[in-house]
Amino acid sequence: MEKLIFVTAKTRIFLLLTILLMLLSCSGMDQTSGEISGDEAKYKETLKAVAEAKKGATAANNKWRDTKKFMKKAKEAAEAGDFKKALKLANKAKFQYEMAAAQVKTNEEQLKNVPFYNADATPEEDLKNIQKLFREKFPKLTDADFANGFYALDKAMFENWVGIEEFPPYEPAIEEGEGIWQTSFKNGKSYNDCFKGPDILTDYPRWDKEAGEVETLPMAINKCRKANGEKPLKYGKHDMLSLQAYIAFKSRGKPTNVVVPSDDPRALEAYKAGKKFYFSRRGQINMACYHCHFGNSGNKARGNMLGPTLGQTTHWPTYRSKWGGMGSLHRRYKGCNKQVRAKPFDLQSVEYRNLEYFHTFISNGIPSNGPGSRF
Repeated sequence: MEKLIFVTAKTRIFLLLTILLMLLSCSGMDQTSGEISGDEAKYKETLKAVAEAKKGATAANNKWRDTKKFMKKAKEAAEAGDFKKALKLANKAKFQYEMAAAQVKTNEEQLKNVPFYNADATPEEDLKNIQKLFREKFPKLTDADFANGFYALDKAMFENWVGIEEFPPYEPAIEEGEGIWQTSFKNGKSYNDCFKGPDILTDYPRWDKEAGEVETLPMAINKCRKANGEKPLKYGKHDMLSLQAYIAFKSRGKPTNVVVPSDDPRALEAYKAGKKFYFSRRGQINMACYHCHFGNSGNKARGNMLGPTLGQTTHWPTYRSKWGGMGSLHRRYKGCNKQVRAKPFDLQSVEYRNLEYFHTFISNGIPSNGPGSRF
């Protein structure tokens, strides 16, 4: 009997020690010394380095698509006590922030050797040189053909597209947009009082000298609404896209006519910023817009035809089968940035507005044929 009691006491002590050790392990403490484990200490130290690396990427205004996801997973792993995994993910995030910042510096050197990029060229020189490139590359295409994008480059795709255009999927958007345009504001005025008619697509983007920034059509629409006591429409959402679709439809056939005024240096700087964006490598895949739409235009990537830069802005907003609805040019910019694993900017951000300014200017003279439909 005495022996049984002695064994039970030892068992209790053993169980208590086991529970204590388990608690220490779960809390991330070293089982022998009571100190923070090596992985946890390294993780916490790495978090400081990540914060510094993030500052560098933020200052460079360039981040990669998956960096934030890595940090989110790192924190989840740390909360679960898996500091080895958390450390690995945090180091990935740190590396990506550092590479994103370095990418901007590298671009400065690479841009010196990029064909058709000249930081000092005037908009008129860019227009002449770039349009010459595409007219020589695709000598059989007319201005109207360039407005049709990559469908003009493939007979079978063109015929399929023409078939879709007989019953265009964007038609409901045009009808809804017309209704929005014709609906008076609460003060009795309407969009016609702001714009003197809906055929205004080719007036945008424009340089707003008073605001000192590029003004896009969606911005102008909301400016009109605010001036008449109405709430702004959400960028990239149904009502805004429908209104843009109606305006595009009423503007069909009008030539693109973006102006970079010579009497305001700020306008030229905005244009140059957009040009630099177009030719700069971004994201983990380290690609620029021109990689697909200059020399590789007319080629296929993953079964998709790469269209030429010339005429790319003439058919927006667009109904894309992939989206299952209407979308804006800026949504397409975001999609392209994501594809090269860059963190996209917001719709109507200054970066995308400047990009649109350059991108649309290059298509000056190409007729508008929006809204469009694409696969």
